[in-house]
Amino acid sequence: MQELHIVVLAGAHERVNCPVTKVLDKNYEIEGIVWFKDEEKDAWYPADAWTADDKKTEIAMVIPYMHPDQELELGVDPNGPSWREEMTKKKPVDISKKGDREYEVKVNGEPFTNVHVNDGLRPYLYPFIGPFGDPITRHFPMKKGVSGETSDHPHHTSVWSAYGEVNEVDHWSAGGMAGTQATKEVPVASSGVAAGRIVLHNEWKNKFGDVDLGERREMRFYNLPRGLQTIDFSVLLTATNGDVKFGDTKEGGLLSVRVATSMDGDKGGRIENFYGAVGERECWGKQAPWVDYSGIVKGNRVGFAMLEHPASFRHPTYWHVRDYGLFSANPFGLKHFTKGKLNGEYTLAKGSSIEFVYRLIAHVGDARSARIKDKYLDYIAPPDIKDL
Repeated sequence: MQELHIVVLAGAHERVNCPVTKVLDKNYEIEGIVWFKDEEKDAWYPADAWTADDKKTEIAMVIPYMHPDQELELGVDPNGPSWREEMTKKKPVDISKKGDREYEVKVNGEPFTNVHVNDGLRPYLYPFIGPFGDPITRHFPMKKGVSGETSDHPHHTSVWSAYGEVNEVDHWSAGGMAGTQATKEVPVASSGVAAGRIVLHNEWKNKFGDVDLGERREMRFYNLPRGLQTIDFSVLLTATNGDVKFGDTKEGGLLSVRVATSMDGDKGGRIENFYGAVGERECWGKQAPWVDYSGIVKGNRVGFAMLEHPASFRHPTYWHVRDYGLFSANPFGLKHFTKGKLNGEYTLAKGSSIEFVYRLIAHVGDARSARIKDKYLDYIAPPDIKDL
């Protein structure tokens, strides 16, 4: 391992429980836990390190607090703190394989979610445990007959990614001609002290087995407390076997959530976006950098904030968000969303790729009490990290 010192720059904003990832300037030959130390304050900042696709070292850490314009100088101490053995033995973000089709994610010993692959039409996250220990996505269709739940749209599988018109194949619904997402491999499923990572290599296939798209999907689960549970999603789609046409349809979401039925907008739930629009009528089919969907689950107000990064294709995206509980980012359905004024069709040339980048936060309260505006700044303009 080469010697490594970094400076963390807070920028203009206060940072509270802020995830930070950074590809460093070179490869420092570090893999696994890195013990950064603030010598001046005798404080430790555990981080995870791995080799990124460009062969440089990438690190992930969580900043508990920084005041505006603060600079934090950190160096690697290979010995680590006195409590390193306990954290090394059982990493706070624990990802474990359960059989051939499921990965369980726990944060600080508490269930967060399970990632399912090759179990149905498409990969999905279920159950999704919220801030108070209860599931906050709908159980159906994975679990049927739950009291008080709706049972419409059986293709709405908790948290998932899909789109309804890919080379004229329906990769959204669950009908007889529906396309599938087959997971060929899971090259990364790693636990961490700051972030756990899962990478899926998927193939989007039509009913006859022809591959429409290749996909690399990465999910990063951060070591954050309940009430601020955070996942970063990167969905990279590549036209592997020829040009791929994305048609214009409202039926789709490159990141999609079906909230618990008790959270539905028509049951008292609240939908709001970055601009202050409220409700389905003001948010459906509109562009916005983020949308929040909150409501009551077992007496507690909880919510999801779905944030889109500016690096995402066609940012800011349009939103297919409904009072009946659907919540999804759709950058292609412009004809539907603009009443025919625009056309969202897009042809991806053979060998080319497009990427969709999101952060999903499960929080207490609504968007205002959860400070989602601040969390969005943390996402799009996080503290910078520089190699010294």
